[in-house]
Formats: sequence, structure tokens, C-alpha cells
Amino acid sequence: MKYLVTGIIILFFLLFIYRYRSEFYVLKDIRPDQFIFLLGLALATIGLNGFKLRLITRSYGIDLKIREWFGLASISLSLNSFLFKSGSAASSNYLKRTHGYSYMDFVGTLGGDVLTMIFINSCIGFLVCGYLIIFEGAEATLLIAAWGVLIATFFLFQRNSLKIPPGKFAFLEPLSRALAAFNKLLTHRELLRNLALCGASLSLITSLRFYLSAQVVHLDIPWTHCLLFTAVMTVVRHVPMVQSDLGTREFAIGLLASYLGASLKEGFLATVADRVIVLFWCLICAGIFKGILTDRESKPPRPKTS
Repeated sequence: MKYLVTGIIILFFLLFIYRYRSEFYVLKDIRPDQFIFLLGLALATIGLNGFKLRLITRSYGIDLKIREWFGLASISLSLNSFLFKSGSAASSNYLKRTHGYSYMDFVGTLGGDVLTMIFINSCIGFLVCGYLIIFEGAEATLLIAAWGVLIATFFLFQRNSLKIPPGKFAFLEPLSRALAAFNKLLTHRELLRNLALCGASLSLITSLRFYLSAQVVHLDIPWTHCLLFTAVMTVVRHVPMVQSDLGTREFAIGLLASYLGASLKEGFLATVADRVIVLFWCLICAGIFKGILTDRESKPPRPKTS
């Protein structure tokens, strides 16, 4: 079922790209100041994702060098843009081979980080919707209610671990494992605080990047909307019902843009522009660091958890 849903979404994504292909010709007219600013934001995106990886591995006694955590983040973001969690799998394989870092430890803590990101962005989405309703008179009642339900559900699951019977609702099993990992992460307050700060900074940077990407393709999208789009993208990116967020993210933002008074086309084009720009820099960085990472010799097994 996953593959069928993913295939249909990607097919419609490619059809949209083909239909509006002429709209992307403006990317070649990007101004130098926009180019430099987007470069900085893309590198900051990679850097923050890498720094979160460094925080996670340090909690297990592994101190990654900058070329490792930055390089792994570049490769992971590049691969994840095409296939769900393929970048995380590549990072896990490298860490296990080079540092003896257990796959289950990595997946567990990463699952906790994912839920931290979803919770932070749910709060951001709730606050932004409140701002739009109060100060701009926007019709966002359904959105703020949805964010409120997500936040409440998060607290409910946090207090009561979700247990999935074997063989039933298999698509919820990753959520069950992530919740267990998050509850374990709650005991590491310093790590949780640092991951939350990185996550909030990443959301802010992503919203600025999205705003500028929209400007590049001549779309006037308010920054508050970009902040809301960022929150939605974070949630959609981790939906376990699809094998790739290629197209899923674009259509989700397109529909949200329509709800906020713009159009599906505008939201779709802005999201594609942002994806193309970030992926461009991620691929360059991944190409630079790939050889460095694959040529490193294996180290002794990792130390015991601190």
C-alpha cells in the first residue's frame, strides 16, 4: 500500500513539474545577494542537522569530527529527499562500521529527536495560527484545532506508551518505538534541551529559506505563512504512510496555501524551489565529504553509554 500511495503522489508531482516547467526558468535569474543568502541558509540547515547528530552520538561516548557530522548530514539530507529514511540508514551504517555505534541505539534516539521536532513545530504551528486569527483575521480555526489535537495527543502518548499488537497496524510500529525512545530521552534533560534548541533554530532557518526561495520565483508569500509551512513540512516529512516525501511535501503546502488564500500552484512552486535549492547544496557537500567518510578506517567498538 505504501508503494502504491507513494507512486501515485510522485506521478502527480512529476505531472505538475512538467505543466509548470516554464515557471522555474526564473531560477537562472537569481540575484547574487539571494544566492549568497540561500547558500548560507542551506549550509546552516546542513550544519544544524549535523550538530544534532553530534549531540546524539556524544551521549553514547562518541565524539564525531566536523567532517563526519557535517558530511553525514549532507549525505542523509540528500538521500532522504528521494527515499524515506534512506539517509538515516546510510548514517547508521557508517556509525556502526566506523565507531561501533549500535543500529538500535541510533534509531531509538533518532526517533526521540523526530518526536521532539514534531512537538516543537506543532507548538510553532499553533502559535502562528493564533497570530493569524487574532492579528490578521485569517480563517485558520481548523488549523489551530488540528495543531491543538496533535499537541494533546503527544502528551497523551508521552504519558501512556503506545503498544501495538504483533502483526496489527504495522505502520504504527515506528511511532510506538519512537515514543518509547522519546520517553527514554526525557531522562537525558541536557540532551533533550540541546536537541530542542537546535530544532527550534532549524525551524526558524527553514522558514527564512522558504521565504527567500519563494521570492526567487517571484511569489509574495508572507513570512508568517512560511513559518506555518515549515511546521507542516516537518510533520509531513515523517508520515509513515509513504516511502518518499517527494511530492507529499509540495502538495501538502499547496493545499495549505490554498486554505490561507493563495493557490495550490503558488505553494507547490515555492516548495519545489526550496527543495531544488537546498538539494543542490546538499549534493555538492555530499560529493565533497563522501570520499572522506568511506575511506576512514574502522575504530574500536564504542564506549558504554554514559
